[in-house]
Amino acid sequence: MPIGDLKFQGPTRDNAETALRELTNQLESRVQARTEELEEKNQRSQFYLSQGQLLTHTGSWALDPAGFFDYWTESNLRDNTSDRELMSRMSNSD
Repeated sequence: MPIGDLKFQGPTRDNAETALRELTNQLESRVQARTEELEEKNQRSQFYLSQGQLLTHTGSWALDPAGFFDYWTESNLRDNTSDRELMSRMSNSD
């Protein structure tokens, strides 16, 4: 297709769409592989964290912005029974 004195030398629309589909598939495959890799690393990290908490008799917790306990680990609850009662009261208070 002429553009002024120049001729368009690029791929046809069908070739461009095919190339774009191939690149999209490659990118999706790379994203999937990376996602799986990161999920495995996260699982391994969580395992080591839980094992470390068991060995050291520690745990963790988080508060939400209102000051209520939003999250606490089982290790924390198991090792701190009196704290569990306190956390329960704080979470259920008005």
